[in-house]
This record gives sequence, C-alpha cells and structure tokens, in this order.
Amino acid sequence: MYSFAIAGAGSSEALWAWVAARREIESAIAALDVAVADLMTLAEDSDWQSDGVRALHALLADLGSRASAEIASLFERERELERIGPA
Repeated sequence: MYSFAIAGAGSSEALWAWVAARREIESAIAALDVAVADLMTLAEDSDWQSDGVRALHALLADLGSRASAEIASLFERERELERIGPA
C-alpha cells in the first residue's frame, strides 16, 4: 500500500552516501591544499647551498608535486561523483 516509503528509504541511503563521499573528497582537497602551500613554503625556505639542505629542498618540492597530483586526482573523483549525482 505504501510502496513509495520503501523507494524513498533506498534513495535517502544513496543520497546520504553521495553526500558523505562528496564531503570526504572536499575535506581531502582542503587538507592537501594546506599541505601543498606548506610544502612549497618549506621548499622555498630551504633553497640554500648545502648538500643536505639541497636534498631536503628537492624532497619537499617532490612531495609538493605529488600532493598537487593527488589534488588533481581528487578533483577528477569529484567530477565523477557529480556525473553520478545524488540518487
């Protein structure tokens, strides 16, 4: 008799999962944005002329590049999630 309640319940679970996934992606992007900014600042600050600090500088720059790549990947996941849309 009330079949719409069953359909609505499934839809709300899917919507909740979509919203939760979206929130997690946005949180990860925000955290990585902060990390990239911090890594770039550290890399700039460590650009000195000793071998140890030069190696640290290269490592920080590499970590910043990797974090930026992860942000790009997360933006792609976000676009995929948008294409799926809330159920």
